[in-house]
Amino acid sequence: MVFLLINAFPGCQKEKVDFDSLDKDYYSELASLVKSNLKSIGQNLREHNATFNSRDFVINSAHQNFSEGNEVYDAFLIGYENSYNNLSLKRYLKSDCINKVIEEIEVAIINSDNSSDFTDYLQAKFEEVYASNIKTEDKDFLLHYIILNKTSVEFISNNLDLISSNSKNLKTEDDEDDEDDEGWWNSWGRCAAGTLGGVGLGALSGAAAGSVVPLIGTKVGLIVGGISGGLTGAAAAC
Repeated sequence: MVFLLINAFPGCQKEKVDFDSLDKDYYSELASLVKSNLKSIGQNLREHNATFNSRDFVINSAHQNFSEGNEVYDAFLIGYENSYNNLSLKRYLKSDCINKVIEEIEVAIINSDNSSDFTDYLQAKFEEVYASNIKTEDKDFLLHYIILNKTSVEFISNNLDLISSNSKNLKTEDDEDDEDDEGWWNSWGRCAAGTLGGVGLGALSGAAAGSVVPLIGTKVGLIVGGISGGLTGAAAAC
């Protein structure tokens, strides 16, 4: 099975597989930090009866979460504004290999019956990419993209009331019933997932990062800002 995985991704530049060069736990830890900050911003929005559709409330919630003048908050603002202004990730990607995998993920959004199917697909794709012999630079980018895409969709699924105030199938993280998963997914969920994967994760591109130093703290701020901007766009357009 591993043999099949490492020989996947035709057309990508390959190199000898070195599992020590990329720490799988790092990506999980990054996703957990992003999830925690999104949850904090979401809780603040909910306390003010606001949604991600309100740009001012989102920025104020991030301000409370990160505190003004903090470099992580500054990174959030850069990520948010780039995403809010529709800075598409694929516009800045030069790697055919990365673009090909992202296109496969975009097709999976369409073909998935519900959000759980899609996040399961993303988890399997993460493992496939990690086990592959894609060159390290492309692999690292894709692992970031996939795990953060999964984190974003899971956040939407657990916080429907913060994305679509008109949704008939609202649930929060305290709800475990997912019987209505297909309802919101078929109605506007695919659109939201596509928006997040396109502009919400634009913060992963070097052009979006700008002058932000890619330390873990500022990287989290930049990514949370990008996802939040994507959620604002999704709340308005989907």
